[in-house]
Amino acid sequence: TIWESVPLAVIVNDAVTCYQNQASTRAVKLTVDPIPAEPPEVKGDPSRLQQVLKELVENALIFTPPGGAVHITLTPTEAHTRRWVTIAVQDTGPGILPDEKPKLFNRFFRGVLAESGHVPGTGLGLSIADEIVRAHGGYIGVDSEPGKGSTFTLWLPAS
Repeated sequence: TIWESVPLAVIVNDAVTCYQNQASTRAVKLTVDPIPAEPPEVKGDPSRLQQVLKELVENALIFTPPGGAVHITLTPTEAHTRRWVTIAVQDTGPGILPDEKPKLFNRFFRGVLAESGHVPGTGLGLSIADEIVRAHGGYIGVDSEPGKGSTFTLWLPAS
């Protein structure tokens, strides 16, 4: 596979544009921090990384109740002795139960809320997103507290 330069600013802005109407319809505020003028370069498959970000944004919107918010941040950072670009999708949804967190990226896993019939889906979106990000040398981190929302952070190695 030949990787190409991924226009992260375009991918983030496209995700916001794509889901703005859905957010408005659901009475959820969808916002994005100003993107750095020249974020570090990431090599990969732009369409696959866009697929991942859209999965995270769509999930955040689905789980965030009316009046809530979904916020996206793109940040250059250094961790684990290398340069990364992170894209965080933060929501004000119900959060994830601690015993569900380790299973989030398992194929066909659907949490209690999804299984209760409130959320459509097959339980494949996050596992596919995880596989795509791993193929790019990155990972997806999850920070969540029941009752306070969740943040899914996409970590991609800067080239």
